[in-house]
Amino acid sequence: MTRAVIVTGSANGTDNRITLDALQHMKGNFKGLALLDPAITDAELSKLKDGGFTGFRVKAEWQEAACHSKRPGEWIARTAGFGWHVEFMSQSMAEVIGAVPYLHSLKVPYVFDHVAHAEPHQNKNDREFGALLAILRNEEHSWINLYSFYQLSEAGSPDYADMIGVVREIIDAAPDRVIWGSNWPHAGCRRTDAQ
Repeated sequence: MTRAVIVTGSANGTDNRITLDALQHMKGNFKGLALLDPAITDAELSKLKDGGFTGFRVKAEWQEAACHSKRPGEWIARTAGFGWHVEFMSQSMAEVIGAVPYLHSLKVPYVFDHVAHAEPHQNKNDREFGALLAILRNEEHSWINLYSFYQLSEAGSPDYADMIGVVREIIDAAPDRVIWGSNWPHAGCRRTDAQ
């Protein structure tokens, strides 16, 4: 690969040093997404921007914690002019749909992480999945990552057949809003004898 975006993994917490180091090794060809500490300074944010970061990731739990309920908006205000985007990680499609009004209010591009937590065999006739497709088609700031569909599959390897139709529906609905990726090194995946 000659171009990629590296996301600071959850296991690293808000320590973005390993991603920053990887970006330096890639000499500007790779970009990064940060996990931000609530106490991050403006100088630290500028260091991330200068190091090749293009946004930050938030998890759905930010809505549940009163002390963090406005944090993404604060970070957007503090990074105005950076050209950053927000990646939203959820544990359910309901969380994705519920977060859209807030994400829209940020007035920056946002990306649904992990296939927006689409489930096997969902299709455009499902209420939530249909809403997701409509958002991708009509909301100018919305994007979706296709990685981790294999973690949501019930059929499993080698072909994850129950997710093929789901991913095709997403691509068909908004081909210019889809980002391909890998969740390598695949933390949390069960290993089988075939692997």
